[in-house]
Amino acid sequence: MNKKNYDLAVGLRHELHEHPEVSNNEVWTKKHLIEFLKKYTNLIIVDKGCWFYAIYKAKEGKKNIAFRADFDAIPMDEYLDIPHGGFFPETYNHAESADKVRKASKNKGYRIVELKEAKRSSEDFGYYTKLTKGAIFRIGNGEDYPDIHTNEFDFRDELIEIAVDLFKEIIETE
Repeated sequence: MNKKNYDLAVGLRHELHEHPEVSNNEVWTKKHLIEFLKKYTNLIIVDKGCWFYAIYKAKEGKKNIAFRADFDAIPMDEYLDIPHGGFFPETYNHAESADKVRKASKNKGYRIVELKEAKRSSEDFGYYTKLTKGAIFRIGNGEDYPDIHTNEFDFRDELIEIAVDLFKEIIETE
């Protein structure tokens, strides 16, 4: 990931953190994300009203990949002293198959932790996988970091590059 793209991604994350919107009220967030993706990527945006997804158009003979991420925030006070204060929503990135995620993470040396039980966030994802293969994964800060959905949590910017590498690997393995 080049420095310019990294800086764009970090800037976007900070903007989202500064403008939190709770579930079903993500008007600014959705509009901002769609504008960002249209300006800086070649992804095809499919707007479904309250939510959207983006499609990576694969080369001939390969399958397209759809990506969807939750972007709502949780109403809570924040106790972090950071310039982009607010709170950052838990994000789930949906890729085409769990096998691709596992393969991509092995190739990059990432650790996959499989959930022992379903999380509430996986309910809508279960609906999508009735129609097609899919995988849900989270990019986390690590075990020695405050839990997500706590007012001490802030996503570590340096993980953005790792997430981008993982998405690239998923696309390349298709």
